[in-house]
Amino acid sequence: MEVTVLPDWVDYNGHMADHAYGLVFSHAGNAYLEHHHLGAAYLKAEKTTFYTLENRIGYFKECHQGDKINVSVQLIGLDKKRVRFLLEMKNKDNEVLALSEQRLMHVSQVSGTPKAMSMSQAVFECLEPEFERHKTLPKPRWLNRRMGLQSK
Repeated sequence: MEVTVLPDWVDYNGHMADHAYGLVFSHAGNAYLEHHHLGAAYLKAEKTTFYTLENRIGYFKECHQGDKINVSVQLIGLDKKRVRFLLEMKNKDNEVLALSEQRLMHVSQVSGTPKAMSMSQAVFECLEPEFERHKTLPKPRWLNRRMGLQSK
């Protein structure tokens, strides 16, 4: 997914604000689901969808208004109820600007109250081959990094 940094995404420091990274990563994850026919039409037809359980972002380089950025999605985890994404944001020079790790839960909305549920076999089989292909792709060490403060 390619986007251009919009003026209202820029903060008083003159670079893209943290909320805008989250917005772009969220849209990229949704685009991934839509590409696999698991977006809005899936929710409407099946009354099931994906909810984000957890998300973290690592910021590595600034981007500014008007910059073109590209986000790719790598499926790095999959079971019958959950998916785990690594999203990578790069600039036009192919430099990594930011990474996002997201974990989503497959959820039924049939009862009106969201409830975790297993994906159908058809949905799982749609995602599983891509997961197998993505297993061979390199993963940044950042994924293993824990957030915390180290005493000196």
